[in-house]
Amino acid sequence: MTWTKEERRKYNRRWEEANPEKVKEKKRRYREKNPEKVRESNRRYYEANREKLKEHMRMYYEANTENIKEKGRRWEEANPEKVKEKNRRRRKRLKRTEALCAILTINEKIRARFGG
Repeated sequence: MTWTKEERRKYNRRWEEANPEKVKEKKRRYREKNPEKVRESNRRYYEANREKLKEHMRMYYEANTENIKEKGRRWEEANPEKVKEKNRRRRKRLKRTEALCAILTINEKIRARFGG
């Protein structure tokens, strides 16, 4: 017996509903074997649905703000060295930004004075 596309699709759908663990394992193996394809697929999906995803993330954050902040606090307590390193990099970046702003300000003064 040959099946039409629609019959095959219905059969597969019923099989997937009846075997969720097998489907999950099959998808996991595919992701492991094809990380580039999965990454590219995710990138295309994000580009096509960027606004919808941003709205979803915003709503999720609003609904779970306290849980998210608490999770962050627990991570910081568990990883004090990483927090120190993160803060050190942030301060370094801010100093570079301040230095760049100072240079730009000096250049603007020079241009204003000498008509550059």
